[in-house]
Amino acid sequence: MGRYKEALNSFYSVVMNYPLSPKTAASVLKLGQTYTKLGVHDIARVMFDHVIDQYLATSEAALARKATELTAEMY
Repeated sequence: MGRYKEALNSFYSVVMNYPLSPKTAASVLKLGQTYTKLGVHDIARVMFDHVIDQYLATSEAALARKATELTAEMY
């Protein structure tokens, strides 16, 4: 879990310190993916929904939509 914790910290750092960066959408998406790997699906879903809502016309939003479909199938 140590590496995942490091990853989460890095992605949150981008989101918090550089909210207008072109890398922010990717960082939020990666937060969702990391939480999915950790089995924390409720927070993962929040991250994916945020990407879909805030970065609608991006490739990250398309990936987030696909991720939400996959996690929905798990339940």
